[in-house]
Amino acid sequence: MTAIIKLASLETKMFFRDRVSVFWTFVFPVLIIWLFGAMFVGNEMSVLSFAEHFIPSWIGVNIVTTSFFTLGTLLAHYRDSGVLRRYQSTP
Repeated sequence: MTAIIKLASLETKMFFRDRVSVFWTFVFPVLIIWLFGAMFVGNEMSVLSFAEHFIPSWIGVNIVTTSFFTLGTLLAHYRDSGVLRRYQSTP
């Protein structure tokens, strides 16, 4: 279990060192929410405002796309570098 915790800690540090990943994960969604919020200000879709509909859905989409895109590239990198073989995840 300590190997998984160390790997998660290392991956978190590596993620925050990559400025492009941090931009696309944290800054870009905020910019998009601000842009669409400015475009649709004052438009009431129902009882809830635009932001109450859009922000939760955008957060969900951002989490799903970031996790799936990152998972694919990270697993391919791990396989090439032999990390999965050391953890006996692949033959």
